[in-house]
Amino acid sequence: MEVGAAAAAATAGGVGMGLFSYNRGNYMFDQKNHYTRFTAGLNMAIAQTGIYKQDIAQLTALTVTRQDCYHGIAAMGLTILTAIYCPGRVGLHTPPPPSWLMGLGFVNIAGCYMFLGLTLWLAMHASMRADTAATHMLTRFVRLP
Repeated sequence: MEVGAAAAAATAGGVGMGLFSYNRGNYMFDQKNHYTRFTAGLNMAIAQTGIYKQDIAQLTALTVTRQDCYHGIAAMGLTILTAIYCPGRVGLHTPPPPSWLMGLGFVNIAGCYMFLGLTLWLAMHASMRADTAATHMLTRFVRLP
């Protein structure tokens, strides 16, 4: 009886080892593929996040560059208008035009001052707002996975 029990135990142990090692090679191969697939997906997600960050930086740089051009042009316009407005009359080396014409001209120049000042303010605001929006999107919405 003891010989039969020992034989049964040996048989059960052999069957158990056979069942354990039956799929072990496939399991280990699958685990390598599983990790490789996981890291490949993670690397793709990181690359996609980098592309999103680059897109945001390019879009905001476009807005900031355009607003900086508007800002420079408006500042030059204000400088030129100041050079015209400060002497108090147009045509310093010739006889002055009639006073009613000078009044209309200076009212127009004053209106230009107002709109160029508005242009300066809005250009600065748009440039700063674009930078702020880029920072907001990069810190809140585009994150590494």
